[in-house]
Amino acid sequence: MFISTKEKNQIEEALKGLCVRIEHLSTEMLYLSGKIKALEGKKAPSTKPRKQSTMSAEGRAKIGAAVKAYHAKKKLEKQNATSISTTSI
Repeated sequence: MFISTKEKNQIEEALKGLCVRIEHLSTEMLYLSGKIKALEGKKAPSTKPRKQSTMSAEGRAKIGAAVKAYHAKKKLEKQNATSISTTSI
């Protein structure tokens, strides 16, 4: 049995549409199964506990001091650039 190119294209478009619908329904099923498990008191399979990062107080202080020095330096450079440009006019 032979089919025309037009009929072939129509069939291909219909199959593409079905594939999109199936993918959408599959995603919806996963979402709803997660919600059902949450209602049952179980954790959803896709949720992972976040790994807690720890930094010492000394490390935080060093970073804070470095950021503060960086911003102070930029502020001073900006003030010097403005004062030079206004005095040379």
